[in-house]
Amino acid sequence: MGAPRFVIVSTGRCGSSYVAKVLRDAGIYCGHENWWTMHAPRVYDLVGDSSWLAVGHLDGYTGDVFHLVADPMKVLSRLQHELDPSYSGDYALHRQQVSGVKPSGDWIRDAVRAYNAYIRQCVAAAWWHIHVETFDATDIHNIGVVVGVEVSLQRTHEALARTPKNWNTKPNYERLRFEDLPPGDDLDEFVSLARWVGYEVTSPTARD
Repeated sequence: MGAPRFVIVSTGRCGSSYVAKVLRDAGIYCGHENWWTMHAPRVYDLVGDSSWLAVGHLDGYTGDVFHLVADPMKVLSRLQHELDPSYSGDYALHRQQVSGVKPSGDWIRDAVRAYNAYIRQCVAAAWWHIHVETFDATDIHNIGVVVGVEVSLQRTHEALARTPKNWNTKPNYERLRFEDLPPGDDLDEFVSLARWVGYEVTSPTARD
């Protein structure tokens, strides 16, 4: 079997494993970094895969591409650590390769640049944004319709109730504030891209 029928791309650190688990429990066999993966053997019978590792590696892919997004400030708070190879090893090197961001020693600035690079690529590849904060039965139903999998409403609600949205959340990092971000063109682009995918980052977000 070939690639899955759909992929959910993201920056990572935005609920990709949560969404994959809920979709599986609802009856849509979605992996988490099981096709677009770094170390684990590929799983070949997936309907979909939720994987930030797919970003930058979708040339020739003909399936449906969805884009999972989360509060950009929360993502940045985690992303600043994940560009450091001493913290996340091969995953940091992969992020540097896909984003084109080489460590400068200013991890916050690097995180803003990496976020911008990921969002640009995700927006170019996908036609639908899924907000993790409001991910619900309607999203699951719509994904099922697009990829040709019928799901029951009861099973969908059970899947959502079974798994909290902070499932598989890594240790909490100190939350960055907008005032912590270095000014300049990168910050301007960050604000613009965040707004494009549905978030106002210069004030508390409506989805928080």
